[in-house]
Amino acid sequence: GRYAEDALVRLRVPPVFDAANNGVVFPTAMFDEPNPEADSVLRQLIEEHATRMLDAIPHEEELADRVRGAIKRRLAGGTPSVDEIAGDLHQSARTLRRHLEREGTTYRAILDGLRRDLALEALDQEGCTVDEAAQRTGFSDASAFHKAFRRWTGRSPARPSS
Repeated sequence: GRYAEDALVRLRVPPVFDAANNGVVFPTAMFDEPNPEADSVLRQLIEEHATRMLDAIPHEEELADRVRGAIKRRLAGGTPSVDEIAGDLHQSARTLRRHLEREGTTYRAILDGLRRDLALEALDQEGCTVDEAAQRTGFSDASAFHKAFRRWTGRSPARPSS
């Protein structure tokens, strides 16, 4: 249309009719030059609008849930650090902490809650020992697991629930 013809005239590109392909080839150096028609105010408005639209998209999963999943995947290999989990989620540890704070939680609270849930689940399985439950929940030794389990439940992990 008329717009395409105007662009070709401004770029000093002669049109070729009945060509096998449609396209325009630009010299690479052209991309290093500033755009004389750039509008910084319009750019800022468009970026702000795009950000508002992205923020309005409902997220299927809260960050806390994604953190919980990332921890769970790594837990059998030991307790993952906040830096490791942040890296898994492609962000810095500082950003991760800030976003979790907005959701009303912390990395430590998510880790502790997940360990508690996994410990209770593991000990409900027939044949699962306390040492196995400790290993599954990322504790390096059964002693630390015992202390944490008592803090979570008020009882020893070896004592059957009543």
